[in-house]
Amino acid sequence: MTNSMTCKPFTVIGFDPDSYQIVCVHVLAADGLQAFTAAAHQYEDCGLEFVSAHPGHLHEDTDVFFPGEGLVDGETILAQPEVFGAFSPEATTVD
Repeated sequence: MTNSMTCKPFTVIGFDPDSYQIVCVHVLAADGLQAFTAAAHQYEDCGLEFVSAHPGHLHEDTDVFFPGEGLVDGETILAQPEVFGAFSPEATTVD
């Protein structure tokens, strides 16, 4: 068992497959993979599905932004520039 002295804060991103609500789960873990274990243990009765683990405690609308309370497909995003903003060539993906 890993003791708390070697653990670091992680944020695990997950969603509820029934409601599609996105959640940030704050945990302490030795690494990113153990962060999934900690989040799954914390929400074992909820049926959450997990997407990613990030170092540190990220906070919604400050450090991490979601397109809404649930998952949103790209077609919906592009059809609502008044909500998500118009496309700008400067806002492209970068490797």
